[in-house]
Amino acid sequence: MEIAQSRLADASLTAPFTGRLVSWSLYEGDALVAGAPVGTLVDLSRLHIEVGIDETEIGRVAPGQEVRITFDAFLDQPVEGHVGEIDLVGTLLQGIVNYGVRIDLSATDLGIKPAMTAAIEIIVEQKEDVLLVPNRALRRDNEGKYVEVLRDNVPTRVYITTGLSNDDYTEVTSGLEEGDEIVVSRPRENLFSGGPGPFGGG
Repeated sequence: MEIAQSRLADASLTAPFTGRLVSWSLYEGDALVAGAPVGTLVDLSRLHIEVGIDETEIGRVAPGQEVRITFDAFLDQPVEGHVGEIDLVGTLLQGIVNYGVRIDLSATDLGIKPAMTAAIEIIVEQKEDVLLVPNRALRRDNEGKYVEVLRDNVPTRVYITTGLSNDDYTEVTSGLEEGDEIVVSRPRENLFSGGPGPFGGG
């Protein structure tokens, strides 16, 4: 009897965590192979995102940083999260070294499901009350970065010093004043003072 109970225990499968079984590939009469997967178990209460960040950017990423997440299925409902674990060793992908980063999601009732596609924005630094110019207005020559400012309706080259930037705007730390009218590939856009916003290094 003890032998039978031992064999029965050896044949039992115990899940490593509580979750929902979403697939099963083992049926009566199938041969068991050690280490082979028999199904997929997911814990929808602890979802996370795995992303790859290349070596030129990974130095600015650290555990605990705030992350803004937008799922393709819920474009108008962004989700908050934070950076979790970061791989110590990178992998070479198409000639670029990438490091795996785990993004842990905050609690949400959106109905997010495994394998959904999402865009992420990691907040590496944040500033308030800074002067911003659209990136499309920035120019560069041998003397540095500049923008064209309208002076008496004439575009005038003005060299500037920049700080943080994101995909759309760059902080200007010197060279311009709030209200200056700059040329942005026509039409014009006014320089404005920006509120809180996420930025990367400039």
